[in-house]
Amino acid sequence: GASDAQASSSLDSDSDSDSDAVVQVKVDVTNTGDAAGTEVVFLFAIDPQSTESNIVRHWKRLVGFARTDELAAGETSALKINVGYDDLAYHDEDMVYKLARGEYTLMVASTSEEVGLVTSFVL
Repeated sequence: GASDAQASSSLDSDSDSDSDAVVQVKVDVTNTGDAAGTEVVFLFAIDPQSTESNIVRHWKRLVGFARTDELAAGETSALKINVGYDDLAYHDEDMVYKLARGEYTLMVASTSEEVGLVTSFVL
C-alpha cells in the first residue's frame, strides 16, 4: 500500500450478484502491518481458451480495481469489484463485440506481476 502497511486478502466470487455485473468479486483486505495504511487491489482476468476466434488477446488484462479506506493495524476492509460484459468482451474479426464462452480465471493482486488470489467462473 501507500504506507508500510501490509495486506492479506481472501477472495470470493458471485456470478449471481444483484448488480448488472457478469460477476462480482468480494475481497477482504487486512492490514497485517504495524502502521495504518491503505491498499489498492487489482483484478485481472484470463479469458477462456477459445477456438471461436483467431483474434489474439492479452493473456491477462486488468478488469477492475478498488482501494481501501485507511486501515489501522489489524483492521479488515471488505471490497467489492463488479466485472461487467464490457470488461470481458472483445471485438472479433468482423468487429462484432463478443463474450467468449468458457472458464474465466480472475486474479486479485497488489501488482500486475503477482499471481495473487485466484478464482474462476464459467459463462
